[in-house]
Amino acid sequence: MWDIWANETFYQGYPNKAIELPNTGDYYMSIFHGVPASFIDLSIEKSSAQDTFYLANLKYQVTFGRYIHPEELFRKHIERKTIKPGPYITCNGIADGKVVDYYRNGNKKIEGVFKNGYLSDTLKKWFRSGELKSIELPVSQGGKFTSFYKNGNMALHISDEMERYYYESGLPEKTFKLKLGWFKQEKRIRFYFDSLGKKTQRIVSRCDNQCSGVTCTKLKQHLFKITYYRGNRPVLLIKRKKSSYFMYEKEKYKWQFRKMLSLEELDKYLFK
Repeated sequence: MWDIWANETFYQGYPNKAIELPNTGDYYMSIFHGVPASFIDLSIEKSSAQDTFYLANLKYQVTFGRYIHPEELFRKHIERKTIKPGPYITCNGIADGKVVDYYRNGNKKIEGVFKNGYLSDTLKKWFRSGELKSIELPVSQGGKFTSFYKNGNMALHISDEMERYYYESGLPEKTFKLKLGWFKQEKRIRFYFDSLGKKTQRIVSRCDNQCSGVTCTKLKQHLFKITYYRGNRPVLLIKRKKSSYFMYEKEKYKWQFRKMLSLEELDKYLFK
């Protein structure tokens, strides 16, 4: 089975059957032939297109504790307990030693060093046109992952305690942080920025070991407070006290209470 998607809209394909797309432009293709799927960047420039695709030599094998529809992989964070990382595999079996793969145009696609299926040195990937696409370090070296746009600007940086996403311009888009407080209390913080790099929102959640990774997966239940900004200055605050939520507005240098929020009102502010 194979899919083509763009802007969170999926078009499902089958063997010997064409897919009708709404427009020309950039799309992504996923080919499901076991776990994981293979992913290909597409650029459709003609009203009718037919081509042959060669799948990557190197794949990362994972298993899931429950069935996950392919769309779910791209639309939200998956709880890590449902994902069981497996070894890297090649067309010849478990990846071991240096693995290099190339595009048909001769440009290098991937290069990494493995031991018994697991990364033992830096793994690098490149775009078809030759620009660096991503760098991944093995767990023994921190396990950090960084991806890039074609223009060379950083797109994403992931470590054990932080995830940073960037606009193509290079300015920050959103940042997720994990902080450990007293008695190992886990606090997760989200920052959001507009396209000019100015802070628009800060969300703090207290998870107490109920979430894994740097992202709170039960934000509404664990929410502690939200701060909204205008021009990098705080203007609105929503804070939880026991099981209730209170809204405050900034007047000069003080927060002034405005009202108590219902759960329905909280949804509007939380996801706006």
